[in-house]
Amino acid sequence: INALANVSNTKICIDPKSFVYSNPKNTLSAFLRQKSRHIGTSVYYKPMHKVLLGMFSGSQMVFYAGLTLSMITGTINIKIAYLLLVLKWAIQQMIHFRAMKRLKEEDLFWYFPWLDMLHALYLFVLPFHFILTKNKTRWN
Repeated sequence: INALANVSNTKICIDPKSFVYSNPKNTLSAFLRQKSRHIGTSVYYKPMHKVLLGMFSGSQMVFYAGLTLSMITGTINIKIAYLLLVLKWAIQQMIHFRAMKRLKEEDLFWYFPWLDMLHALYLFVLPFHFILTKNKTRWN
């Protein structure tokens, strides 16, 4: 879809009647296998989308790794680190809350800090999982 989609043949529909729900993977290995398949299809993404996704993922990883290393090495005061983290979350929540509301997912608002940290952890772990299982990708 990414390769063929453009502004004239693709629309975003946020009507609740158009929402599609599926059952989540219920084990970590099934989840990681699914995400490995998704990464495997990224070679077909448009170059600009690859850049934007890479910048988003990279900025998440640099922020959390930098903050953690700065606190470990004592280069940054823990209060300043906490302030930076809260500021990051506040800015992200202001941006994401509107989408959460339109998609009827406001309940995620309070989970956001935890989900953000888990997402950063996921960004660190998934490439290693993908490298280790690259030749073993299954579609079931």
